[in-house]
Amino acid sequence: MADGMTWGGAPTAPGWYAVVVDYGRLPFPAARRWDGALWDDERGIRAFDGPHHSADAALDWAMERCPED
Repeated sequence: MADGMTWGGAPTAPGWYAVVVDYGRLPFPAARRWDGALWDDERGIRAFDGPHHSADAALDWAMERCPED
């Protein structure tokens, strides 16, 4: 799942990110805006890619790379 994403770690530039989110159930693709603050397991983010130019672009990218199993 999620080819081309960075697993673990944190982004270095603010913006919209394609993410894989896991709240203890089945992981799913999403888009999250990062402003330089909290980016960790508390938000359920396991993997990311970006920044992307918009929330729609980030979500489209995440959904293309995280197909439903």
